[in-house]
Amino acid sequence: MEEKARIPKRTLLYLVPPERAIDIDTELDFKMLEFMIRYNKSLQA
Repeated sequence: MEEKARIPKRTLLYLVPPERAIDIDTELDFKMLEFMIRYNKSLQA
């Protein structure tokens, strides 16, 4: 019988330091990320 779990058995854990991760839960979070990416790119130009 096939398991009906929300997380498959072959799922792996990947630890990311908090300073290298952004939690995107809302549209505002996504807009802030877009802004940070554009800002970072402008600093490197």
